[in-house]
Amino acid sequence: YWAHVVHACGFHARVEEFTDPTTMHRSADTLATFWQNGRDAAMDWVVTHPFRKRPRSADISWALRDSEAHKVSYARERCEARGLLFIPLAVDTFCGFGDQAVQAIHRAVQEGRFVRADDMHLSVGNIEMRLATALLRGIAFQLLRRKVAADDEFPVPDFADAFAACQ
Repeated sequence: YWAHVVHACGFHARVEEFTDPTTMHRSADTLATFWQNGRDAAMDWVVTHPFRKRPRSADISWALRDSEAHKVSYARERCEARGLLFIPLAVDTFCGFGDQAVQAIHRAVQEGRFVRADDMHLSVGNIEMRLATALLRGIAFQLLRRKVAADDEFPVPDFADAFAACQ
């Protein structure tokens, strides 16, 4: 869904892009052209859980910040060596968004309002709600797949058709 949002806001977006073709490292779930100051941006989503093991003094958004930092630790250098901005987009399983994700959503909405003039459906809240819905649908899909795979008495069905119908 994020690639559709980026595209609708006036950016050219490619999905599942290899940012390092020689080693086939894929650092971009979405590659947006001319994202900021004429530079392309590799955006990579990470889903985390707010109740994972953390330091005692950590607040609830610690998992989001830690996930963003982990993505940056191994992907930013590779992207910036090729002239790309690297933007880690973190979301937790309770649909909280990390700082970089919130900034990216605001940037997309700002550009989209400029490009599309007066689109009332293009708002930060609307995009966050749709991204949260896509996240929860993906989590439900994973849980159902694990449940069915754990049942030995039932064969594992192909969820691809059912999942495609939900989109």
